[in-house]
Amino acid sequence: MKKIFTLLLITFGLLAMQAQNTINIPNNSFENWQSHQGYSVSVLFISLPVFSSFSSPADWDYLSYPVNETVSFSGFNLNVNTNLPLLKASAQTSDVPDGSNALKIQSFMLSDVISSTAYSLVGSYVDQELMTMVFPTVLATGQINLDNFLPLMNSIIDNISSPAQLFNVFSGEDVNQYFSGGLPLNGEVPGTLTGYYKYTSATSGDNGGIMMLGTKYNATTHHREVVGGGYSLAFTDTNSYVPFSIDYHSLHEIIPSAPESDPDTLVLMLFSSANNHRQQGSAFYLDNLVLNAQTDTIPVTPEEPDTCSAILNLAVANVDTTSATLTWNNLELPANWQYAYGPTGLDINTAATVVLYDSTITLTDLQPGTQYDCYVRSQCNDTLFSNWSMVTFQTDTLIPVIPEEPDTCGAILNLAVVSLDTMNATLAWNNAEFPENWQYAYGPAGFALESATPTNIYDSTITLTDLQPGTQYDCYVRSQCNDTLFSNWSMVTFQTDTLVPHIPDNPDTLGIEVLSQKDLKVFPNPTSDVIHCSATFPIERIAIFDVFGRKIMETDEDSINLSGLAKGLYILEINHNIQRKIEKR
Repeated sequence: MKKIFTLLLITFGLLAMQAQNTINIPNNSFENWQSHQGYSVSVLFISLPVFSSFSSPADWDYLSYPVNETVSFSGFNLNVNTNLPLLKASAQTSDVPDGSNALKIQSFMLSDVISSTAYSLVGSYVDQELMTMVFPTVLATGQINLDNFLPLMNSIIDNISSPAQLFNVFSGEDVNQYFSGGLPLNGEVPGTLTGYYKYTSATSGDNGGIMMLGTKYNATTHHREVVGGGYSLAFTDTNSYVPFSIDYHSLHEIIPSAPESDPDTLVLMLFSSANNHRQQGSAFYLDNLVLNAQTDTIPVTPEEPDTCSAILNLAVANVDTTSATLTWNNLELPANWQYAYGPTGLDINTAATVVLYDSTITLTDLQPGTQYDCYVRSQCNDTLFSNWSMVTFQTDTLIPVIPEEPDTCGAILNLAVVSLDTMNATLAWNNAEFPENWQYAYGPAGFALESATPTNIYDSTITLTDLQPGTQYDCYVRSQCNDTLFSNWSMVTFQTDTLVPHIPDNPDTLGIEVLSQKDLKVFPNPTSDVIHCSATFPIERIAIFDVFGRKIMETDEDSINLSGLAKGLYILEINHNIQRKIEKR
């Protein structure tokens, strides 16, 4: 993980463009802040805090780390299941160049953001390098998916010598896998980002960084592609606020063979430390960000769609006793979305709908220990809507309750796609109760559930195989509590990856190919000792990486012994000649 923050911040050093007009950056002077709840684990009548309430600048997203650990405390096994906020940010009210507030983000260790009790409890369960690592605080106008970004990390290392090589790493990739959201540009092209900064290293020699990444949706490939950007690492120690500027340049200017294309969305990221030697407590101050638009830009009016695509991968990201956050993505970017929610059994035909303009919902003032249905659909214009997608979830209880034998069957909770490639998809969920088994049915998007034959399963995970590449599917799942008692169906829509990998225009750069099951067989998986690889190409080297990108073993054979590793998720990398082939496991 720690390499990603350094590798993304490469200064282009290109000439600045003349610009006029401005592109809206919400909360660009960091005047508005929002508060977030803390997280505690309860056992009987004892509450153990994990992290306290915290604040972040409104309209800016921050990284979070999913924690699902079982630890022992006073004879009880406690499950800590939350998203740990990876940020240390504050509003400066006295040291600002203008207004009442400015942003201050600091690099930190885990001991700075979680309670001393939680820190001591998880110390023996978490990798010790994590406990001593200094993290940068990262804020963004769009969300970064670190888990999906990890397989690309080694290729970024190999191609970091020039902006052209670095951009070729993203060639043909759907960046929605790695970044979501951002600033809508509405036909304008970014020019120069300006503002004021101050930097204070904890010791000396640390530095901050800012990255702009322009993307555009490709209606032919159904991918969101990188089409330009701008970077700067030149934020070093200064005791007073000084101005800065960063220029945006199209991919065509960096790689002449690339087509000229203007972005429709911009991701803007801020890093408190942007190097391999981060210092705990280094502080990056920012205020009055202004993004100018290029002068030769002509606003483009998008064509009116004749169909409206349903949302994909509707999932519950965070649930507590009185609130829940839901996220999803889209093949296209609609004008906005609609949602409705209520206790399970809600009639969507009579429910009141709410319009929103961001692909995230935070529901508040919910009842503890209560099941809810939430429906979401795309709204492409005033009269054009997609089909509804629905997810069921249950809020946490205030006091642990011992479940009784049910006379009703609870619907599954948090149905989500956890793994996806060209021909396979893995779905997972959990339950308020624990039924004896579940049933599922799937087919191309829009298939008739009433005519399908459900399949029985005995584990809360499905792996669907032999799917068609680049195809949307609906998958329905329900609980079966006994021979005659079933829950309502829950449904998620997903799309498989396209079969044909993109080959970069520049043949001298490395390409990345995500293998299909026809190219490569890895067995057994999962395993507790030896894993074997069989491929349609000669295997020259196999390497194993942990989820933080560290290489932990390699071999030039076609099998490798993993018996010495702890249980968990690992990344398998296979090298063939000059190409690196990565199997997402």
